[in-house]
Amino acid sequence: MDDTREDDRLNVEGILIGTVFGIVVTVGSALLIGVLLAEVLSKQGLSQREIEEAVASKQATDWLHAGLAAVWTSVGGYLAAKRAGDRESLHGLLVGGVLAVVAGVGMLAMPQAMPIDLTVLGVLLMIPAGMIGGFIASTRVLEF
Repeated sequence: MDDTREDDRLNVEGILIGTVFGIVVTVGSALLIGVLLAEVLSKQGLSQREIEEAVASKQATDWLHAGLAAVWTSVGGYLAAKRAGDRESLHGLLVGGVLAVVAGVGMLAMPQAMPIDLTVLGVLLMIPAGMIGGFIASTRVLEF
């Protein structure tokens, strides 16, 4: 006999949707920023080598990437919470947690991608960012 009520179950589909959204849009944003930065530097007359060096030492854009990752994690948490329909903050928190694990693995795989302090800060911000997205979904502030 299954004692678990339907209401007590996590909406895994919602968590997956929010997580995949967060990964795809965060990576897409990072690629777009890199392409736009290279284009701007190219128009300023920099050589291919200078552009590669500038993009590799992109401290200002690292902060932008971390901020966008938090925003997209919040949106992913919001999507998961809306899909779940209940326990919105928990579903958002789980999206943030999964994305934090993915980002942590990425940090270990590519340790030179961003400064370690900024990477750790970004990973730690993902969990509350996802929860904030879930909370926003629970307040019914954004109804579409």
